[in-house]
Amino acid sequence: MRLKYGWKLWTAVVLLFLAGMLVGASGARYYFFETHHFMRPPDSPQHAYDQVLERMRTKLNLRQDQYEAISKFVQEAMEKGRVIMDQIEPQMAANIQEQYEKIMSVLNPDQQKEFTKMHKRFERHRKKFRRPPPPDHPVE
Repeated sequence: MRLKYGWKLWTAVVLLFLAGMLVGASGARYYFFETHHFMRPPDSPQHAYDQVLERMRTKLNLRQDQYEAISKFVQEAMEKGRVIMDQIEPQMAANIQEQYEKIMSVLNPDQQKEFTKMHKRFERHRKKFRRPPPPDHPVE
């Protein structure tokens, strides 16, 4: 049995579906931009520094004198953080290597191959995260 209004019903369903997609995409875009869940790790320490300061400027409605003072504090904290990371990096690398060796000792050869691939990806990401400071911001 054919419905008398079949094409109208299907048109309404399609339009409703498209409207739902539009609302969902817009909502997701708004959510990601507002919560910054879309962000990947900063491209550089300077990029992270700029992001922190810009977020503080907009969210806290900073005056220029406040912005300048906070800018100095954040820069100082980043430089100290770099020094600390440089000091502990050898210990972190040794710890990671020790754990890698322990895990490898309990895996069979096929698992070891796969785990080696996983470990290489991890190390690439870890090294990418530990970039040297930009030339215009030397570590003191």
